[in-house]
Amino acid sequence: MRSTLDSKQVKGYTLIELMIVLIIVGVLGAVSIYAYRDYVIRARVSEALTATAAYKKEMELYFQEKSEFPPKECNSCLDMGLDGDCGNAARSEATCNFGVNNIGKYIENIHVGGRIEPNVDQDFVVTLSREPEMGDAAGKRIILRALNNKGSIQWGCYSANVDGIDTSKTIGVELKYLPSVCRENSPCPLCT
Repeated sequence: MRSTLDSKQVKGYTLIELMIVLIIVGVLGAVSIYAYRDYVIRARVSEALTATAAYKKEMELYFQEKSEFPPKECNSCLDMGLDGDCGNAARSEATCNFGVNNIGKYIENIHVGGRIEPNVDQDFVVTLSREPEMGDAAGKRIILRALNNKGSIQWGCYSANVDGIDTSKTIGVELKYLPSVCRENSPCPLCT
């Protein structure tokens, strides 16, 4: 006599099939966590750039009144605190005392850069917050460049590494964390 189990076929998944499904789900989960993390950091960098709007407006007003941009490191020209450059502070991971500090949640410092042709262009150097939630972008720098486009201003945004800054330490934001309009290293219409 045959047992009742032999007469009925048992249907279901084998242990191997279940393990393969679990491995696939695990790999997809691991990949998506990193992609989501990068997306969140990029959103925070974009929010930081949005917080610079008032200072960009000040730069535009200065340009319209004087027909040139503020001189090198002249933060006081735009009512932005003490004059000076924060390059050494950024390379040594120290806090900068020039320009304006703690603007919004994601900006540690913003100051006028060191461009030397005031009739051509001038930079804002934005140092991002060092908060852990900024991930790999914490404490890194972005350049917002105002360009004289025949009397009107066109804004560009770049990683601080693009401008020929030769340091042993990377001080600019990685391109993957910049807003998409800033990744091409060309003046971006959405920065205005």
